[in-house]
Amino acid sequence: MNETTLLARVQELLDARRDPFDDAEVVACLDAHPEWLPQLVALRADALALASLRPSRPPLAPPRRRWPRVGSAVFAAAAAALVTTLLPTPPPPPRAGRIVTAQFTELRARAHLAATFVVNDSLVATPTSRLQTWQTRSEPR
Repeated sequence: MNETTLLARVQELLDARRDPFDDAEVVACLDAHPEWLPQLVALRADALALASLRPSRPPLAPPRRRWPRVGSAVFAAAAAALVTTLLPTPPPPPRAGRIVTAQFTELRARAHLAATFVVNDSLVATPTSRLQTWQTRSEPR
């Protein structure tokens, strides 16, 4: 066993909360390589010192039941859905108008010299109002 595998083995034993010097494989490796002993003794002492420390703050409280929170969230969502479906929706804003019709009407002829006519344009038509223009024109024949 080389030094890397020995350290990995000691780490496994410390993680399992076992004394590495109780393991026959570790003791046999240290018999073969006594120069590694001071490093392992220091590692074991540090691990024991860390294990004896108490945490500075109390442990976390056990988690509370979450059903009241889930229930209140579901109730709030259901109430919001109910309110949005029962409230009357406001009427949509009026749309911009469009040209509905345009008329071109000739009024009367003047001795074959000119034609007089009226141009009637509906510019905007909405459900409540209508905007129209009239123009009287005279054109030579």
